[in-house]
Amino acid sequence: MRWTLLVLCQHVQAMREAGPPESIGLACANDGSEVNSGAELWKLTGVRGNYTLCLRKKEMVDQISRRYGRWPDCDHFPKLAPLEKRNGKPSLFVDVGTNIGACSMMMLASGYRVISFEPVPTTFAALADAADRTKSLMQQEGRWTTESSLTLLNKAASTEAGKTVIFSAPGNSGHSVSVHTGGEDATRRAHGEKSKLIKSEIALTTLDATVSEYVDVMKIDVEGHELKALLGAKRLFDEYGVGVVFLEWNPRAVAALGGLPMTILQFFQERGYWIFPGQSQEDFKNPVQQRDFEEFVKHFRPIQMWWTDLVFIKKTSKHLPTQPSEFTYSSRARCRYVKNPNDKECSEYKAAKAASSGASTAVGKVAGKAVSKVAGKAVGKVAGKAAVSKAKAKANPEVVVAAAAATRKREMKELSLAQKLRVKWLNARFGVLVSVLILIAGVVGYFVVKGRRN
Repeated sequence: MRWTLLVLCQHVQAMREAGPPESIGLACANDGSEVNSGAELWKLTGVRGNYTLCLRKKEMVDQISRRYGRWPDCDHFPKLAPLEKRNGKPSLFVDVGTNIGACSMMMLASGYRVISFEPVPTTFAALADAADRTKSLMQQEGRWTTESSLTLLNKAASTEAGKTVIFSAPGNSGHSVSVHTGGEDATRRAHGEKSKLIKSEIALTTLDATVSEYVDVMKIDVEGHELKALLGAKRLFDEYGVGVVFLEWNPRAVAALGGLPMTILQFFQERGYWIFPGQSQEDFKNPVQQRDFEEFVKHFRPIQMWWTDLVFIKKTSKHLPTQPSEFTYSSRARCRYVKNPNDKECSEYKAAKAASSGASTAVGKVAGKAVSKVAGKAVGKVAGKAAVSKAKAKANPEVVVAAAAATRKREMKELSLAQKLRVKWLNARFGVLVSVLILIAGVVGYFVVKGRRN
Protein backbone atom coordinates (compact mmCIF):
# COMPACT_ATOMS: atom_id res chain seq x y z
CA MET A 1 0.00 0.00 0.00
CA ARG A 2 2.79 2.43 0.89
CA TRP A 3 4.49 1.85 -2.46
CA THR A 4 1.18 2.25 -4.32
CA LEU A 5 0.47 5.61 -2.68
CA LEU A 6 4.04 6.80 -3.30
CA VAL A 7 3.95 5.91 -6.98
CA LEU A 8 0.47 7.44 -7.34
CA CYS A 9 1.68 10.71 -5.81
CA GLN A 10 4.73 10.73 -8.10
CA HIS A 11 2.58 10.14 -11.17
CA VAL A 12 0.02 12.80 -10.21
CA GLN A 13 2.80 15.33 -9.57
CA ALA A 14 4.46 14.38 -12.86
CA MET A 15 1.21 14.84 -14.76
CA ARG A 16 0.61 18.24 -13.17
CA GLU A 17 4.10 19.48 -14.03
CA ALA A 18 4.55 17.92 -17.47
CA GLY A 19 1.05 18.13 -18.84
CA PRO A 20 -0.64 15.45 -20.96
CA PRO A 21 1.34 13.91 -23.83
CA GLU A 22 0.24 14.47 -27.42
CA SER A 23 -0.01 11.77 -30.06
CA ILE A 24 1.83 12.69 -33.26
CA GLY A 25 -0.14 10.08 -35.18
CA LEU A 26 2.88 8.41 -36.78
CA ALA A 27 3.68 4.72 -36.53
CA CYS A 28 7.08 3.70 -35.20
CA ALA A 29 9.21 0.62 -34.46
CA ASN A 30 7.88 -1.12 -37.55
CA ASP A 31 9.95 -4.28 -37.12
CA GLY A 32 7.06 -6.73 -37.47
CA SER A 33 7.31 -7.92 -33.86
CA GLU A 34 4.23 -8.51 -31.76
CA VAL A 35 5.48 -6.33 -28.89
CA ASN A 36 5.85 -3.30 -31.19
CA SER A 37 2.56 -3.78 -33.00
CA GLY A 38 0.56 -0.56 -33.05
CA ALA A 39 3.37 1.59 -31.60
CA GLU A 40 3.00 5.34 -32.17
CA LEU A 41 5.14 8.42 -31.65
CA TRP A 42 4.05 10.73 -28.84
CA LYS A 43 5.23 14.23 -27.98
CA LEU A 44 6.02 14.86 -24.31
CA THR A 45 6.83 18.07 -22.47
CA GLY A 46 10.08 18.08 -20.50
CA VAL A 47 11.35 20.53 -17.91
CA ARG A 48 13.49 22.32 -20.49
CA GLY A 49 12.01 21.25 -23.79
CA ASN A 50 9.82 18.85 -25.75
CA TYR A 51 10.84 15.35 -26.78
CA THR A 52 9.23 12.26 -28.31
CA LEU A 53 8.84 8.62 -27.34
CA CYS A 54 7.75 5.62 -29.36
CA LEU A 55 5.05 4.14 -27.14
CA ARG A 56 3.80 0.58 -27.50
CA LYS A 57 0.30 -0.47 -26.45
CA LYS A 58 0.94 -3.22 -23.92
CA GLU A 59 4.28 -2.33 -22.29
CA MET A 60 4.24 -1.03 -18.70
CA VAL A 61 6.72 1.85 -19.09
CA ASP A 62 4.97 2.95 -22.28
CA GLN A 63 1.54 2.94 -20.65
CA ILE A 64 2.67 5.02 -17.67
CA SER A 65 4.52 7.49 -19.90
CA ARG A 66 1.47 7.85 -22.13
CA ARG A 67 -0.86 8.37 -19.19
CA TYR A 68 1.20 10.73 -17.06
CA GLY A 69 3.36 12.55 -19.59
CA ARG A 70 6.73 11.19 -18.44
CA TRP A 71 8.48 8.53 -16.37
CA PRO A 72 8.74 10.14 -12.88
CA ASP A 73 11.92 8.26 -11.90
CA CYS A 74 13.87 10.46 -14.33
CA ASP A 75 13.03 13.70 -12.51
CA HIS A 76 15.85 13.33 -9.98
CA PHE A 77 18.71 13.27 -12.49
CA PRO A 78 19.00 16.97 -13.41
CA LYS A 79 18.41 17.98 -9.78
CA LEU A 80 21.48 16.14 -8.47
CA ALA A 81 23.64 16.79 -11.54
CA PRO A 82 22.67 20.24 -12.84
CA LEU A 83 23.50 21.02 -16.44
CA GLU A 84 26.89 22.71 -16.76
CA LYS A 85 29.87 22.78 -19.09
CA ARG A 86 33.09 20.86 -18.58
CA ASN A 87 35.95 21.50 -21.01
CA GLY A 88 33.52 23.39 -23.23
CA LYS A 89 31.04 20.48 -23.42
CA PRO A 90 27.62 20.08 -21.77
CA SER A 91 27.14 17.57 -18.95
CA LEU A 92 27.17 13.89 -19.93
CA PHE A 93 24.38 11.44 -19.03
CA VAL A 94 25.03 7.70 -19.47
CA ASP A 95 21.93 5.50 -19.45
CA VAL A 96 22.69 1.81 -18.87
CA GLY A 97 19.44 -0.03 -19.48
CA THR A 98 17.66 2.67 -21.47
CA ASN A 99 14.41 0.89 -22.32
CA ILE A 100 12.37 3.12 -24.70
CA GLY A 101 14.42 6.18 -23.71
CA ALA A 102 12.08 7.92 -21.25
CA CYS A 103 15.07 9.25 -19.28
CA SER A 104 17.53 9.57 -22.18
CA MET A 105 15.17 11.64 -24.35
CA MET A 106 14.23 13.88 -21.42
CA MET A 107 17.90 14.52 -20.61
CA LEU A 108 18.73 15.12 -24.29
CA ALA A 109 15.90 17.65 -24.54
CA SER A 110 17.25 19.30 -21.38
CA GLY A 111 20.62 19.96 -23.04
CA TYR A 112 22.69 17.00 -21.77
CA ARG A 113 24.86 14.87 -24.00
CA VAL A 114 23.59 11.28 -23.87
CA ILE A 115 25.04 7.78 -24.30
CA SER A 116 22.43 5.01 -24.12
CA PHE A 117 22.73 1.22 -23.84
CA GLU A 118 19.70 -0.91 -24.72
CA PRO A 119 20.26 -4.54 -25.76
CA VAL A 120 16.71 -5.84 -26.41
CA PRO A 121 16.20 -5.62 -30.22
CA THR A 122 12.49 -4.76 -30.16
CA THR A 123 12.95 -2.13 -27.47
CA PHE A 124 15.93 -0.64 -29.29
CA ALA A 125 13.76 -0.22 -32.41
CA ALA A 126 11.38 1.97 -30.37
CA LEU A 127 14.31 3.86 -28.83
CA ALA A 128 15.93 4.57 -32.21
CA ASP A 129 12.72 6.00 -33.69
CA ALA A 130 12.15 8.15 -30.59
CA ALA A 131 15.72 9.46 -30.83
CA ASP A 132 15.39 10.37 -34.52
CA ARG A 133 12.14 12.21 -33.93
CA THR A 134 13.43 13.99 -30.82
CA LYS A 135 16.49 15.20 -32.72
CA SER A 136 14.28 16.50 -35.56
CA LEU A 137 12.00 18.23 -33.04
CA MET A 138 14.96 19.91 -31.34
CA GLN A 139 16.27 21.06 -34.71
CA GLN A 140 12.88 22.55 -35.60
CA GLU A 141 12.74 24.40 -32.28
CA GLY A 142 16.35 25.58 -32.57
CA ARG A 143 17.54 23.57 -29.55
CA TRP A 144 19.87 21.16 -31.37
CA THR A 145 23.34 22.74 -31.45
CA THR A 146 26.86 21.75 -32.40
CA GLU A 147 27.35 20.73 -28.75
CA SER A 148 24.39 18.33 -28.77
CA SER A 149 25.31 14.66 -28.84
CA LEU A 150 23.40 11.36 -28.73
CA THR A 151 24.95 7.89 -28.99
CA LEU A 152 22.76 4.78 -29.05
CA LEU A 153 24.23 1.31 -28.54
CA ASN A 154 22.19 -1.83 -29.17
CA LYS A 155 24.33 -3.64 -26.62
CA ALA A 156 24.41 -4.54 -22.93
CA ALA A 157 27.14 -3.20 -20.65
CA SER A 158 28.98 -6.11 -19.04
CA THR A 159 32.43 -7.29 -17.95
CA GLU A 160 33.59 -8.10 -21.49
CA ALA A 161 32.58 -7.92 -25.13
CA GLY A 162 30.76 -10.86 -26.67
CA LYS A 163 27.29 -12.28 -27.21
CA THR A 164 24.66 -13.84 -25.00
CA VAL A 165 20.89 -14.26 -24.71
CA ILE A 166 18.37 -12.15 -22.88
CA PHE A 167 14.96 -13.12 -21.49
CA SER A 168 12.19 -10.51 -21.32
CA ALA A 169 8.92 -10.59 -19.42
CA PRO A 170 5.81 -10.16 -21.60
CA GLY A 171 4.25 -6.73 -21.03
CA ASN A 172 7.44 -5.35 -19.49
CA SER A 173 10.46 -5.64 -21.74
CA GLY A 174 12.43 -3.61 -19.19
CA HIS A 175 12.09 -6.65 -16.93
CA SER A 176 14.83 -8.51 -18.84
CA VAL A 177 17.84 -10.53 -17.71
CA SER A 178 20.91 -11.45 -19.77
CA VAL A 179 23.04 -14.38 -18.62
CA HIS A 180 26.05 -16.29 -19.89
CA THR A 181 24.95 -19.49 -18.19
CA GLY A 182 21.77 -20.72 -16.57
CA GLY A 183 19.50 -19.26 -19.22
CA GLU A 184 15.80 -19.13 -18.51
CA ASP A 185 16.14 -20.83 -15.12
CA ALA A 186 18.44 -18.08 -13.85
CA THR A 187 15.95 -15.49 -15.07
CA ARG A 188 13.12 -17.13 -13.19
CA ARG A 189 15.23 -17.33 -10.04
CA ALA A 190 15.99 -13.63 -10.38
CA HIS A 191 12.39 -12.47 -10.77
CA GLY A 192 10.07 -15.38 -10.16
CA GLU A 193 8.29 -15.00 -13.50
CA LYS A 194 5.59 -17.59 -14.13
CA SER A 195 4.68 -16.44 -17.63
CA LYS A 196 6.52 -17.48 -20.76
CA LEU A 197 9.64 -15.38 -21.28
CA ILE A 198 10.75 -13.93 -24.61
CA LYS A 199 14.26 -14.94 -25.66
CA SER A 200 16.56 -12.74 -27.78
CA GLU A 201 20.22 -12.82 -28.78
CA ILE A 202 22.18 -9.68 -27.85
CA ALA A 203 25.69 -8.22 -28.02
CA LEU A 204 27.83 -7.28 -25.02
CA THR A 205 30.36 -4.51 -24.52
CA THR A 206 31.92 -2.67 -21.58
CA LEU A 207 31.58 0.87 -20.28
CA ASP A 208 35.38 1.15 -20.33
CA ALA A 209 35.42 0.45 -24.06
CA THR A 210 32.70 3.00 -24.76
CA VAL A 211 33.15 5.98 -22.43
CA SER A 212 36.47 7.77 -21.93
CA GLU A 213 35.54 11.03 -20.21
CA TYR A 214 33.96 12.31 -17.00
CA VAL A 215 30.31 11.28 -16.54
CA ASP A 216 28.11 13.74 -14.65
CA VAL A 217 25.26 11.34 -13.99
CA MET A 218 24.73 7.66 -14.74
CA LYS A 219 21.64 5.47 -14.47
CA ILE A 220 22.06 1.70 -14.14
CA ASP A 221 18.90 -0.40 -14.31
CA VAL A 222 19.73 -3.82 -15.72
CA GLU A 223 17.76 -6.29 -13.60
CA GLY A 224 20.53 -7.91 -11.58
CA HIS A 225 23.31 -7.32 -14.13
CA GLU A 226 24.41 -4.14 -12.29
CA LEU A 227 27.51 -5.73 -10.74
CA LYS A 228 28.83 -6.93 -14.12
CA ALA A 229 28.22 -3.51 -15.65
CA LEU A 230 30.24 -1.90 -12.83
CA LEU A 231 33.09 -4.41 -13.05
CA GLY A 232 33.42 -3.51 -16.71
CA ALA A 233 33.71 0.18 -15.79
CA LYS A 234 36.61 0.25 -13.33
CA ARG A 235 38.81 2.37 -15.58
CA LEU A 236 35.95 4.80 -16.20
CA PHE A 237 35.41 5.30 -12.47
CA ASP A 238 39.07 5.35 -11.47
CA GLU A 239 40.61 7.43 -14.29
CA TYR A 240 37.81 9.66 -15.57
CA GLY A 241 35.26 9.70 -12.76
CA VAL A 242 31.47 9.56 -12.36
CA GLY A 243 29.68 12.19 -10.27
CA VAL A 244 26.28 10.65 -9.49
CA VAL A 245 24.97 7.11 -10.01
CA PHE A 246 21.34 6.02 -9.76
CA LEU A 247 21.26 2.24 -9.46
CA GLU A 248 18.31 -0.11 -9.11
CA TRP A 249 19.13 -2.16 -6.01
CA ASN A 250 17.89 -5.72 -6.39
CA PRO A 251 20.00 -8.07 -4.21
CA ARG A 252 17.81 -11.04 -5.08
CA ALA A 253 18.41 -10.65 -8.82
CA VAL A 254 22.15 -10.02 -8.39
CA ALA A 255 22.52 -13.16 -6.26
CA ALA A 256 20.43 -15.26 -8.68
CA LEU A 257 22.87 -14.38 -11.47
CA GLY A 258 25.87 -15.48 -9.41
CA GLY A 259 26.94 -12.09 -8.02
CA LEU A 260 27.48 -10.84 -4.47
CA PRO A 261 25.26 -7.80 -3.70
CA MET A 262 27.76 -6.68 -1.04
CA THR A 263 30.33 -6.14 -3.81
CA ILE A 264 28.24 -3.31 -5.30
CA LEU A 265 28.30 -1.38 -2.02
CA GLN A 266 32.02 -2.03 -1.57
CA PHE A 267 32.70 -0.89 -5.16
CA PHE A 268 31.34 2.58 -4.40
CA GLN A 269 32.61 2.79 -0.83
CA GLU A 270 36.19 2.13 -1.97
CA ARG A 271 35.88 4.93 -4.53
CA GLY A 272 34.70 7.59 -2.11
CA TYR A 273 30.93 7.71 -2.59
CA TRP A 274 28.12 8.46 -0.19
CA ILE A 275 25.53 5.67 -0.43
CA PHE A 276 21.97 6.85 0.08
CA PRO A 277 19.17 4.25 0.56
CA GLY A 278 16.61 6.19 -1.51
CA GLN A 279 15.70 9.58 -2.89
CA SER A 280 13.71 11.20 -0.06
CA GLN A 281 15.03 14.02 2.10
CA GLU A 282 15.30 11.62 5.03
CA ASP A 283 17.31 9.17 2.91
CA PHE A 284 19.71 11.94 1.89
CA LYS A 285 20.38 12.63 5.59
CA ASN A 286 21.07 8.98 6.37
CA PRO A 287 23.74 7.45 4.11
CA VAL A 288 24.35 3.75 4.62
CA GLN A 289 27.42 3.30 6.80
CA GLN A 290 30.08 0.71 6.08
CA ARG A 291 29.42 -1.02 9.40
CA ASP A 292 25.86 -1.77 8.19
CA PHE A 293 26.65 -3.15 4.72
CA GLU A 294 26.08 -6.76 5.73
CA GLU A 295 22.79 -5.99 7.46
CA PHE A 296 21.67 -3.81 4.56
CA VAL A 297 22.21 -6.63 2.06
CA LYS A 298 20.73 -9.33 4.28
CA HIS A 299 17.64 -7.68 5.69
CA PHE A 300 16.74 -4.61 3.68
CA ARG A 301 13.16 -4.79 2.41
CA PRO A 302 12.53 -1.83 0.12
CA ILE A 303 9.02 -0.50 -0.41
CA GLN A 304 9.06 -1.47 -4.09
CA MET A 305 8.73 -5.22 -3.50
CA TRP A 306 12.26 -6.58 -4.15
CA TRP A 307 14.04 -3.48 -5.37
CA THR A 308 14.60 0.18 -4.77
CA ASP A 309 16.78 2.92 -6.21
CA LEU A 310 20.08 3.64 -4.45
CA VAL A 311 21.85 6.93 -5.06
CA PHE A 312 25.66 7.08 -5.03
CA ILE A 313 27.19 10.56 -4.93
CA LYS A 314 30.90 11.32 -4.95
CA LYS A 315 31.91 12.79 -1.59
CA THR A 316 33.72 15.60 -3.37
CA SER A 317 30.60 16.61 -5.34
CA LYS A 318 29.50 20.23 -5.04
CA HIS A 319 25.90 19.21 -5.67
CA LEU A 320 25.24 17.12 -2.57
CA PRO A 321 21.53 17.48 -1.64
CA THR A 322 22.52 17.41 2.03
CA GLN A 323 25.86 18.46 3.48
CA PRO A 324 27.71 15.94 5.70
CA SER A 325 27.25 18.28 8.68
CA GLU A 326 23.49 17.73 8.33
CA PHE A 327 23.67 13.93 8.31
CA THR A 328 21.59 12.58 11.19
CA TYR A 329 22.12 8.83 10.85
CA SER A 330 18.72 8.54 12.52
CA SER A 331 17.70 5.26 14.08
CA ARG A 332 14.41 5.43 12.23
CA ALA A 333 16.14 5.21 8.84
CA ARG A 334 18.91 2.84 9.88
CA CYS A 335 16.68 0.38 11.70
CA ARG A 336 14.62 -0.20 8.58
CA TYR A 337 17.28 -2.69 7.54
CA VAL A 338 19.27 -3.51 10.70
CA LYS A 339 17.71 -6.65 12.21
CA ASN A 340 20.60 -7.65 14.46
CA PRO A 341 19.12 -8.27 17.96
CA ASN A 342 22.48 -7.35 19.52
CA ASP A 343 22.47 -3.91 17.95
CA LYS A 344 21.98 -1.58 20.94
CA GLU A 345 21.00 1.50 18.95
CA CYS A 346 18.16 -0.23 17.11
CA SER A 347 16.99 -2.07 20.21
CA GLU A 348 16.64 1.24 22.05
CA TYR A 349 14.85 2.80 19.08
CA LYS A 350 12.36 -0.06 18.82
CA ALA A 351 11.66 0.09 22.57
CA ALA A 352 11.05 3.84 22.35
CA LYS A 353 8.81 3.33 19.34
CA ALA A 354 6.75 0.72 21.21
CA ALA A 355 6.35 3.09 24.18
CA SER A 356 5.33 5.90 21.84
CA SER A 357 2.80 3.61 20.19
CA GLY A 358 1.23 2.83 23.58
CA ALA A 359 1.01 6.50 24.45
CA SER A 360 -0.60 7.25 21.09
CA THR A 361 -3.25 4.63 21.78
CA ALA A 362 -4.09 6.29 25.10
CA VAL A 363 -4.26 9.73 23.51
CA GLY A 364 -6.46 8.33 20.79
CA LYS A 365 -8.93 7.07 23.39
CA VAL A 366 -9.19 10.46 25.09
CA ALA A 367 -9.55 12.31 21.80
CA GLY A 368 -12.17 9.86 20.63
CA LYS A 369 -14.31 10.44 23.73
CA ALA A 370 -14.06 14.20 23.32
CA VAL A 371 -15.41 13.99 19.77
CA SER A 372 -18.08 11.42 20.36
CA LYS A 373 -18.55 9.27 23.39
CA VAL A 374 -19.82 6.29 21.47
CA ALA A 375 -17.38 6.68 18.59
CA GLY A 376 -14.45 7.23 20.93
CA LYS A 377 -15.35 4.15 22.90
CA ALA A 378 -15.51 2.00 19.78
CA VAL A 379 -12.27 3.32 18.30
CA GLY A 380 -10.45 3.12 21.62
CA LYS A 381 -11.64 -0.43 22.10
CA VAL A 382 -10.37 -1.52 18.70
CA ALA A 383 -7.06 0.33 19.19
CA GLY A 384 -6.65 -1.15 22.66
CA LYS A 385 -7.29 -4.66 21.44
CA ALA A 386 -4.80 -4.11 18.62
CA ALA A 387 -2.14 -3.04 21.12
CA VAL A 388 -2.85 -6.03 23.39
CA SER A 389 -2.86 -8.39 20.43
CA LYS A 390 0.50 -7.04 19.32
CA ALA A 391 1.99 -7.66 22.76
CA LYS A 392 0.54 -11.17 22.98
CA ALA A 393 1.75 -12.00 19.50
CA LYS A 394 5.34 -11.67 20.66
CA ALA A 395 4.77 -14.04 23.56
CA ASN A 396 2.47 -16.62 21.96
CA PRO A 397 1.78 -16.01 18.26
CA GLU A 398 -0.15 -19.27 17.71
CA VAL A 399 -2.85 -18.40 20.25
CA VAL A 400 -3.21 -14.87 18.97
CA VAL A 401 -3.61 -16.00 15.36
CA ALA A 402 -6.41 -18.37 16.36
CA ALA A 403 -8.14 -15.70 18.44
CA ALA A 404 -7.83 -13.09 15.72
CA ALA A 405 -9.82 -15.22 13.29
CA ALA A 406 -12.77 -15.34 15.76
CA THR A 407 -12.82 -11.66 16.74
CA ARG A 408 -11.96 -9.93 13.44
CA LYS A 409 -15.59 -9.70 12.24
CA ARG A 410 -16.84 -8.15 15.48
CA GLU A 411 -13.99 -5.63 15.68
CA MET A 412 -14.52 -4.51 12.08
CA LYS A 413 -18.22 -4.00 12.82
CA GLU A 414 -17.38 -1.79 15.80
CA LEU A 415 -14.85 0.17 13.79
CA SER A 416 -17.41 0.68 11.00
CA LEU A 417 -19.90 2.05 13.52
CA ALA A 418 -17.27 4.44 14.89
CA GLN A 419 -16.41 5.67 11.43
CA LYS A 420 -20.07 6.28 10.59
CA LEU A 421 -20.59 8.29 13.78
CA ARG A 422 -17.49 10.36 13.04
CA VAL A 423 -18.75 11.08 9.52
CA LYS A 424 -22.12 12.20 10.87
CA TRP A 425 -20.40 14.45 13.41
CA LEU A 426 -18.21 16.02 10.74
CA ASN A 427 -21.20 16.54 8.45
CA ALA A 428 -23.05 18.27 11.28
CA ARG A 429 -20.11 20.60 11.92
CA PHE A 430 -19.86 21.35 8.21
CA GLY A 431 -23.58 22.19 8.10
CA VAL A 432 -23.23 24.57 11.03
CA LEU A 433 -20.23 26.23 9.40
CA VAL A 434 -22.12 26.74 6.13
CA SER A 435 -25.10 28.21 8.02
CA VAL A 436 -22.85 30.66 9.86
CA LEU A 437 -21.21 31.75 6.62
CA ILE A 438 -24.61 32.32 4.99
CA LEU A 439 -25.74 34.35 8.00
CA ILE A 440 -22.60 36.50 7.87
CA ALA A 441 -23.02 37.04 4.13
CA GLY A 442 -26.64 38.11 4.70
CA VAL A 443 -25.72 40.61 7.40
CA VAL A 444 -22.92 42.08 5.30
CA GLY A 445 -25.23 42.32 2.30
CA TYR A 446 -27.90 44.06 4.38
CA PHE A 447 -25.50 46.77 5.56
CA VAL A 448 -24.06 47.24 2.06
CA VAL A 449 -27.51 47.81 0.58
CA LYS A 450 -28.50 50.06 3.45
CA GLY A 451 -25.33 52.13 2.97
CA ARG A 452 -26.03 52.62 -0.73
CA ARG A 453 -29.60 53.83 -0.03
CA ASN A 454 -28.31 56.42 2.44
